[in-house]
Amino acid sequence: MSLSPSGLNQGAGRVSQAAHVVKFYDSEDGLFAIAGEFLAEGVLAGEPLVVIARGARHDAFTAALRDRGINDDALAGRLQLLDAHEMLRQFMAGTLPDESRFMQTIGGLVASTIKKHGALRAYGEMVDILWRDGNPEGAIRLEELWNDLAKRHTFSLFCAYPIGSFYRETDRGTFDAICERHSHVIPAENVDGAPAGDQARVIAQLQQRAAALETEIRQRKELE
Repeated sequence: MSLSPSGLNQGAGRVSQAAHVVKFYDSEDGLFAIAGEFLAEGVLAGEPLVVIARGARHDAFTAALRDRGINDDALAGRLQLLDAHEMLRQFMAGTLPDESRFMQTIGGLVASTIKKHGALRAYGEMVDILWRDGNPEGAIRLEELWNDLAKRHTFSLFCAYPIGSFYRETDRGTFDAICERHSHVIPAENVDGAPAGDQARVIAQLQQRAAALETEIRQRKELE
């Protein structure tokens, strides 16, 4: 699993078909820019796309593709836009995803798409929804189930979280756990150059530590 340099925004576009990428972002514009690159590269490679996102964001993802020269004709029959909340309802059992139901729903979707097209490139923000709902255990478990699914089928997957969601020192362990469950980590966009590999992973961890420190300093000032 290796990210190939693309000369674009931090090299997120050209990934292997066995990549599990996580992007931490400062702004939605930054998210749509790099996720749009990832998805556009898939179209150019002849791969079908599955976007599992909040319904209100669907138009933003199609706009990001159009901004990269991907027209509606190129997407016809090759882009599936699914609502992230609805997909979660199909396999969540309380606070944790049910493995059997996940494999039936998401696994079935992946298997049928690959059978038809021979490949698949997906974007998913179900894990981010779980995290924002105060359920980090559910988010981490869902990342693990995606990895288990990748042992059965070959596909590339792009996940994303706002770096601001990890603003507490107590988030360090779960933040690191999320990074460990991805083959590639892309730090938030306020860095120079295009870090990759272990360097990118370390930068993302340092960004989380800095955010937690800023929160601690602000809280101390408020108490004083």
